[in-house]
Amino acid sequence: MIKLIQFPPAFGLPNPSPSCMKVEILLKMAGLAYTIESASNPGKGPKGKLPAIEDDGALVGNSELIRWHLERKYGVDFDKGLGDAERAWPRSGLTPCCSTAAGSRTGTGRF
Repeated sequence: MIKLIQFPPAFGLPNPSPSCMKVEILLKMAGLAYTIESASNPGKGPKGKLPAIEDDGALVGNSELIRWHLERKYGVDFDKGLGDAERAWPRSGLTPCCSTAAGSRTGTGRF
């Protein structure tokens, strides 16, 4: 079973981190069984950040890498029903924008 490692609930939300909420939603959309481990220390993630998942002994961090892991390992298509243009847009447009907004030191959208 997949273990989702994320911050504990706070501020009346299931999780104060949008990235952690994204991963939990992906797991629910995929219909995969999972447990939650609350961690206040982001050092539990492989890159010193949360969220992370532990899946068959593999520790995967970063919400986008977790998405790719779920797609590849479990054959989940989160973009089912989208055309080529719609599939390309979020990964080419949002990811660099969000990475830069989240505090990329280089300003290039890469950490």
